[in-house]
Amino acid sequence: MAVKRKMMIVALGFMLTGTNAWGAAGWTSYGRVVELNPTTFGRFLVKIDASSNPSGCRNKQWFYRNYTGTGADHMFRALLGAVTNGKNVRVYVTGGCDVDGYSEISSASIVP
Repeated sequence: MAVKRKMMIVALGFMLTGTNAWGAAGWTSYGRVVELNPTTFGRFLVKIDASSNPSGCRNKQWFYRNYTGTGADHMFRALLGAVTNGKNVRVYVTGGCDVDGYSEISSASIVP
C-alpha cells in the first residue's frame, strides 16, 4: 500500500512540475519549413512538413527550441535562411516532448 502511495505521489509531482515527456532522438526526414514562429515565451517554434520524426511526440511536424540553449540563434537563422531561399531542412530531435506534443530540437541541417 505504501509503495502505491509513493508511486502516485511521484507521478503527481511529475505532472505538476511540467516535466517533459521523453521519446527517441534522431534526425527527421528532410522537408519544407511551413512556419517559423519566434515567440516571447523563451522559445521559437517551427513547423516542417517532414514525413518522418523519430521522437514519438504527439505532434509530428511541430518542433521547438529554447532561446537559452547553446546554438539556438544559429539554428533560428539557418531555418530562416531555408524559408527565404526555399531550401529543405531536417532537424535533430532530442527525444524531449513539450506539453503540446512538439519535439525539442538540438540541430538543423539544410540541403544545399
